[in-house]
Amino acid sequence: QGLSMPWTSVDALERVKRAYEVGTSMLCHDSLQFGDYKLDEAAWESLTPQWRDFSFNLLKENMSSLYGDEWSDQEKHDELADPTARYLLVEQPSDTHRDEQMISWEPCGYMHFRFVEEEGLAVVYVYELQLASSVRRRGLGRYMDQLCEQIARNRNMDGVILTCFTHNVSALKFYVGLGYEESPHSPSNCIVDLKGYATEHLKGARAKMMQGMVQEQANYKIMCKLWTEHAHEILRQFAEQSVKDFIMEALNAVDNELAATSEKQQVDRRSDVSMDVCGQPNIKRARQ
Repeated sequence: QGLSMPWTSVDALERVKRAYEVGTSMLCHDSLQFGDYKLDEAAWESLTPQWRDFSFNLLKENMSSLYGDEWSDQEKHDELADPTARYLLVEQPSDTHRDEQMISWEPCGYMHFRFVEEEGLAVVYVYELQLASSVRRRGLGRYMDQLCEQIARNRNMDGVILTCFTHNVSALKFYVGLGYEESPHSPSNCIVDLKGYATEHLKGARAKMMQGMVQEQANYKIMCKLWTEHAHEILRQFAEQSVKDFIMEALNAVDNELAATSEKQQVDRRSDVSMDVCGQPNIKRARQ
């Protein structure tokens, strides 16, 4: 029997609210050290100017080419500075202070995440996982994901969700290796074969017009790591409903276009009749 599930869950919203109320002190002290690297959990409002500049500059350096024309400095800065944004920060000893008794630390990476209600689930949504090129392939990204999962479980979330460009092949491979899978509600899982649907279910002009429609292909995938089959089922049902909604929208668009075409044809016919009545009688009488 299918779940009767509204796509905005009061329970999920309450858990998201409580997750923010806990604050940023849910990780044990031992987990905030990884080799030579120091980690911390923070909100945007508590970040120093150095960290704020670093986070934006690193994001632009790593991602702007992948975004292409869709990149916007202002949009990305606003996204980072959102009041709900939370961060896992990674720092390394500064090269100039490694041998001194007082160690100086410098930023080298971060994870930007939020607690959100996603189609009836309470989840940690990872917006960014960015590392400086000098500290990649050292296990930091994997360790940060483990901490993110720990945060999600500690705050009673249903799992972790993120998006990844389809053309960012190395990142997709990385996340699959961490146990993520493409979510049931990822765009590629909700693509409707309109041509096939029209052939199987429609006839005449409606079928022909539907076959000519093309659904826009998204350039990203939604990846998820959920704890329960129940959570998967909620997203599967949402995906099924999204497909049905899209088909209904497509059918309405076809019917509206057919109705507009029919109305125009009727107007044209009335215009032709009017022209015939007003313009042709004298010629016909002359022929009589």
